[in-house]
Amino acid sequence: MERIHVWVSYSPTPEEKALMSSLWPPNATLHFDQSNNIDDLRAMLAEVDAVVGFVSKEVVEAAPRLKLVHMLGHGIESTLREGLRELLIERGIAVARANPMSIAIAEYTIMCMIALTRRAFQFHEKLAYHADRNEALRAKRMQHAIGGELFGSTLGLVGFGNIGKEIAIRARAFGMKIGAIARHPERIDRQRFGISFTATLQDMNPFLAECDYVVLCIPGTPATYDLMNKDRFDAMKDGSYLVNVARGSLIVEEALFEALQSGKLAGAALDVYRSDSNRPQSGYPFSYPIHHFNVIMTPHYSGSTYEARVRALQTVGENLTRLSKGESFINLGDLEAGF
Repeated sequence: MERIHVWVSYSPTPEEKALMSSLWPPNATLHFDQSNNIDDLRAMLAEVDAVVGFVSKEVVEAAPRLKLVHMLGHGIESTLREGLRELLIERGIAVARANPMSIAIAEYTIMCMIALTRRAFQFHEKLAYHADRNEALRAKRMQHAIGGELFGSTLGLVGFGNIGKEIAIRARAFGMKIGAIARHPERIDRQRFGISFTATLQDMNPFLAECDYVVLCIPGTPATYDLMNKDRFDAMKDGSYLVNVARGSLIVEEALFEALQSGKLAGAALDVYRSDSNRPQSGYPFSYPIHHFNVIMTPHYSGSTYEARVRALQTVGENLTRLSKGESFINLGDLEAGF
């Protein structure tokens, strides 16, 4: 196999470096140079065939041999910045995704749906910090004050890619009725994934009205920006729940806050935020104090498991092997479509 040069553009841990040595092809020379100054990287970039991690337009311009940019997650949004996408397309540089986190995110989603409907974190906080057994709320169980069971309830998956499919498999085991929104609903294997009803983004409101739980697992693109606005929340079933494991740009923050404040939504779980694009990331991630409600907030960690990282590095290794052999890549992103 031809020797290839690979730049790892982020700072891997020692454990990750050990996995790279065992999972990536032996004919790959790895570079771990780190600098904010492109001039310090030019000599190395001049011979690089692949980059693992984020790139900039300046990096691509300085890498005449570059053939592959490999993301470690599911999205390719970082390559869609003005000028960079056009350059990648013009040069014929492939952008691949590792897609490693579907199982972890699906398990996280199930956890959130159960915790939200059973008010697990609210009960924990009151009992642990205030010795309050919350008898008053429990006494209102017949008024649905504590929510219900996943069994027999309806789940709406907004997006039906790798993550949506893994969520459906697990939700089916809980006895949920499952609906899915997709670009091509007719292509969904309904029997395999237990899908009872489908829709497209164009007829989303009636779909939302059917769901007790709505999970956003659709790519963040211009077509999905501000997808969950006031009109969408108004269309949701009273007392339903929202889980966002996709991108913060999908939600109009004020609209979600108002839906929680009014009681339209009984709860929400957020693992992503509009502020995720800010660097450095710090501070309270949402524009409104939503934690006062039945809300679970996590710092973009739903897919952050050891197993997911191993799968990511395995997929990168497969594509690097294919690169050295001149073979076609797997898990390619679509720069034109944006995902």
